[in-house]
Amino acid sequence: MIAGIDYVSLSTQDYRVKTLNGWGIRAGNKVGETKETWGITTDCLPMSGKGYFLNLEKAKIDLSPYGMKIDFNPSTISHPFELIKDRKSLIQSIDQVKTELDKVGIDLDFDGAGVNRLDLAKQFVVSGGPSAYSDVWNTLHGKRMNRNRKEYPDGFEMGNSLRKVVIYHKEKQLREAKGLSIHTPKDLTRAEVRYTKSKSVGHAKNGAGVGIVRHLIDSDPEALTEIYNRFMLRDVFRTPDGWQTSIDFDTEVDLLKKFKEKHPRAGIANFIQMEGIEITVQRFGGLDLFSEALLRAGYNRSTVHRQMKSMRDLIQAKGFIDYRRGEITTAQKVDFLRRLFCA
Repeated sequence: MIAGIDYVSLSTQDYRVKTLNGWGIRAGNKVGETKETWGITTDCLPMSGKGYFLNLEKAKIDLSPYGMKIDFNPSTISHPFELIKDRKSLIQSIDQVKTELDKVGIDLDFDGAGVNRLDLAKQFVVSGGPSAYSDVWNTLHGKRMNRNRKEYPDGFEMGNSLRKVVIYHKEKQLREAKGLSIHTPKDLTRAEVRYTKSKSVGHAKNGAGVGIVRHLIDSDPEALTEIYNRFMLRDVFRTPDGWQTSIDFDTEVDLLKKFKEKHPRAGIANFIQMEGIEITVQRFGGLDLFSEALLRAGYNRSTVHRQMKSMRDLIQAKGFIDYRRGEITTAQKVDFLRRLFCA
């Protein structure tokens, strides 16, 4: 599924402001303090102190000695909760922001402005919403993102100063946080990837590869989706190949090698029998990573392929029994979310 563009923050030092009429004064100015002038409007009024702000219908403007910052949500401009997934809709939203800036006397090279934050998102109806997956959040250990992890009754987030993932109940957010009385799909759940600094937004390998607004406009939706999927797989559902695991991968590979050396024909079966097939799959976070571990341990592809087929058959049978019993494992939930948001 194509990822949508949910939030954009841009900045520039190349701008002109016609007037400060209607603007608010930023906090931090002290009584009696001499305010340094750092700019002038086209109607010849000085800009000084900590700066100014202006909240428009479609954008928020922040003006300071460091430049102008503009925040807007192209998707929200178009629809209360649907995500923008194509260039035409993105351009239409951007044009509305440009029109609004022009009306209040702000002149700038919008397309050439630097992008300081970019949010990419996918959303799906998830039965029970995020609260039904609270056990999953404990298993996710993002790459250099665990310091700022938070869990809520209806959501989860983790990140650092450069990037973040936020998973939340969009239906409840619209109704309770934003106070909107609109019809939305029940249990609509959104997963957002947030690049929160120009360094991470513009990084070609580990970021979105978007330096300025024009780059964002020119980006293929499929390319942005690949960036989103890559982040979710490698930084959220994290393993060497993008699959979530709660184990030391190299240690498990070494163990598999020892089982193979000691029991050439029954090494895999003996390894699985130590804890059982369900615990083995849960520890690895899925069959895909277990398959990779077997290959790295020295098993040939045909042996691994046969083993995976056998395990899938057993898991399918057990899944049917668990379903009849009303039981769903954490590993199944992780796999479901990975396939839902990373495909």
